[in-house]
Amino acid sequence: MCPWTRAGEVRMTPVRPGSQRQTPDCNGMQRSLASHRPPPINSTWPPSHFQEVAMVQQARLEPAFFSDVDPVDYAHVLSEVHQARLAGRPLPARPRPVIEHSWNRMQRIGVPVERQDPDVDETAAADARAAMVTTYGTTAGGLEKLVGSILGPTLADSGLVGVFATADARVTRRFGDWNVLQAADGIGFVPGARWGENSVGTNAIDMATRLGRPIQVHGPEHWCLDQHLWSCAAAPLHDPASGQTIGVLDISGPLDEAHPAILGLIKSVTAQVELSLRNAHLRELERLRTRSWHLVADLQVPWLLCDRHGWVLGASHVVPTERISLGTDKAPLRSGRQVVPGVGLCEVDNLGDVVLITQVSPTHADHAYVLDPAASTLEIELGDRTTTHHLSGRHTAIILTLAGAHGAMTPTELAIAAWPKPGISDVAVRAEVSRLRKRFPSLVSAAPYMLQAEVRVR
Repeated sequence: MCPWTRAGEVRMTPVRPGSQRQTPDCNGMQRSLASHRPPPINSTWPPSHFQEVAMVQQARLEPAFFSDVDPVDYAHVLSEVHQARLAGRPLPARPRPVIEHSWNRMQRIGVPVERQDPDVDETAAADARAAMVTTYGTTAGGLEKLVGSILGPTLADSGLVGVFATADARVTRRFGDWNVLQAADGIGFVPGARWGENSVGTNAIDMATRLGRPIQVHGPEHWCLDQHLWSCAAAPLHDPASGQTIGVLDISGPLDEAHPAILGLIKSVTAQVELSLRNAHLRELERLRTRSWHLVADLQVPWLLCDRHGWVLGASHVVPTERISLGTDKAPLRSGRQVVPGVGLCEVDNLGDVVLITQVSPTHADHAYVLDPAASTLEIELGDRTTTHHLSGRHTAIILTLAGAHGAMTPTELAIAAWPKPGISDVAVRAEVSRLRKRFPSLVSAAPYMLQAEVRVR
């Protein structure tokens, strides 16, 4: 089965029957070509626990090849493509887009294809393990023990090796077939080694963290030559409470042991680990709920109680939701009056492990703001008095952007969202917001920027 053709340029995308696009195969026949799309990027993470289960079940994987392709023969094809790329010759076929983009980065930053020893630093690995603690206390040791209990028996005498790495691609633990572990030593795939693209080229561990999804890299899809006899599949591991990538799981082995199902296996193992962490997270939320209930027992105003990541513990006379945006990833949450997305103008009390949010009645609000983007005006209502202020187009865009934001915004994020031209410096953004804050002192916070009062948009 020939996955490429010399007559014309064809992407080396795995072939699957049933898709709509057609391309000539080696014999001029028409062949279906599957179009691979990465899973959709959501505006917030994590989604609801039920949505996460659905995403795990439905997210589409992109294997390096399909089961009816011989992995060794396919590696020979990839080798010709790799050699042509290095020699500057026309490619007999194009690599997968995700691989091509990585190769472009390798050439741009000048990573050589000759053997590259990774940065091996056992002290850095120990420090990374010490820092690898999930929001609710699961340590690197606990994660490694959990992963080992799943991967160890699965990979014993399998001809494969499993790896647990930190979010910055540093290997901390290995599991699996002893003979393959010995071979992995030969390419520096050892505990303490950092498998970043900048040092060892295109590889599954680094790409999984970059893409935020499972990825398989087969044979000469790796940039460096000493990895061309290896096939690897990796998936990022997320902390369910914060959504942050806390590690990477990888399964690697020689070409003749490669199979597209290994990508599904590593995704399944990652899902099992994340499910265990998610259950621990839910138990911790219940503990916080029980311990903090006295804070809201006697409140007579609409309230919402959540943990420091916005996961809701309880609410009264507030539209229920599973999680709210507190903007805490960019800066510590400030207590005081501010607009909470989806809730409105509130008094926020940051109590450490929990955050108490009480709605401010419009009759007790200092000001009421009404933005008219079409007229570039801002009306300020104070009691029975209303004043109208004319705004510049830039100040209108800034207020409108912050009114629709899901949390605090850095100067860089605000520049991208509120300026039509790219390349606006943080200094220019800060100066513009400073002028806006001097004009309306109680409207916009200091950086990271967010509205401190509710703004109605006409």
